[in-house]
Amino acid sequence: MNFFDIIFWGFYKILDKTIYLHSESKEGYGPRQHAFFISFLFYGINLQTLFSFVCVTYFHRDINYALLILLVVTIFIMGYVIYFKRKRVERVITKTVSTNTGILYVCITLIYLIVSCYLMFIEGNYARYKLTGLTS
Repeated sequence: MNFFDIIFWGFYKILDKTIYLHSESKEGYGPRQHAFFISFLFYGINLQTLFSFVCVTYFHRDINYALLILLVVTIFIMGYVIYFKRKRVERVITKTVSTNTGILYVCITLIYLIVSCYLMFIEGNYARYKLTGLTS
């Protein structure tokens, strides 16, 4: 499994073992769809953070939000094609993983989530400071 699969698998297991534990209905949206949405939401946030940081640091400009939304939509479409159209979701979810490896994957997912949120807030403050000169 690659890094994207590990993050997807981790979110899937977290959702499946907590929120969807006692869910009887198998129709509608389930842990697969929500894990996909959360995973690719954070991939989009991380790319937005990276692009914003580079633009503010090297070009002293902010990025147009329409371009950022286009980037995020493109990431979602690519992820949908890769994971759902090519049936990668089934391969990732049905992959047999030992308990220790599963715990490690879930920990990696949670660390990725925390670091992503932290860097997003730090970059936002940095961009505000560089562009306006204002501090908190």
